[in-house]
Amino acid sequence: MTDNRIIDKYFEQEDLTPRLAEITRAICDETGFILGEELHRRFLYDRDKTWRVKYAGTFEDKPAVLLIVGMKLEEDEEGIREAFRAQAKGTRVRPPHTYLHRLFDDAKGYGFTIEERVDAPPLFDVEGDPVQAARAFASFYRQLRLAVVKPFWKNEHGSLRDFTERQAGTWIELAKKKHPDAYARREAPALRLRDAMLAALRDTGHLQFMHAHLAPGDVRHLSSDEYVVFANHFWSWRQPAYDVAFAVWQQWMHLPVGRRTPEDVARITNTWRDEITSACPEYVRTEDLHAMLLNRLFGSLILDVPAKERLAPESPATVAPMYEAFVKEGERLANGRHLD
Repeated sequence: MTDNRIIDKYFEQEDLTPRLAEITRAICDETGFILGEELHRRFLYDRDKTWRVKYAGTFEDKPAVLLIVGMKLEEDEEGIREAFRAQAKGTRVRPPHTYLHRLFDDAKGYGFTIEERVDAPPLFDVEGDPVQAARAFASFYRQLRLAVVKPFWKNEHGSLRDFTERQAGTWIELAKKKHPDAYARREAPALRLRDAMLAALRDTGHLQFMHAHLAPGDVRHLSSDEYVVFANHFWSWRQPAYDVAFAVWQQWMHLPVGRRTPEDVARITNTWRDEITSACPEYVRTEDLHAMLLNRLFGSLILDVPAKERLAPESPATVAPMYEAFVKEGERLANGRHLD
């Protein structure tokens, strides 16, 4: 087993959208799945790079979800779910139950899974109060770390510093090809953040195995106080606290127009830092979170912000305050003022 390298497939990935009607019809004919409404689609930065789509429906008289995957992954998600299930048995976290699974078929250009329908709220409100969001995340995160104590596969990436330098290089290469004009304008502040991030890495640190995409919609909190974790193709080796910084970044990126100020961004940062390091001190070190917040800001300046500018109803004008706020937050973190 090995990490999935999704971002590396950006330029080769074809949009699944034109084929969805044909694919869903074939799956329904094969399995008897009764198709309902589309629930969610995942794309690689751009709307014309859709590669995963979920539909509600019914399977064998049960509410169910059809997940179609249009990318051949290094590690099939169901295999990762099985490893997750085995280790988390008897805990309060788990992947969704799988009813039927078909591996990616090279000839057909897709694979699919029919899984349980989980009607439960996201882990936190991505646009809501950061105190409530961070506390909800901390409660879940502790349970996840207690449940998954061994990696599903070995680290093949080397040292923390080597991995981080390669990661930054991959992002820069993608940004230059994908957004050359935006990258040229933003290169200087972005590289300052990259350098600050690398300087903040602990020399004694090591990569950790984690779910690297803990967006609120990828974790559902059941009324039984059980957590169902989706997007399990994102389990991988990453830097310590990358998973927490990713959740913080979700709130940054979803700040509404009118609240994209340095003060709003800093409030989110400080709130999450205080709540998480207080609730989970054995799992999250302030120094590690500091480095990974710089990591997320660096990636945002060169990839996420330019992508957001192109997603209606956003525009360069509406996203500009977010960019400026991220630059300010990066300067604050780089100068150590996050400790004030």
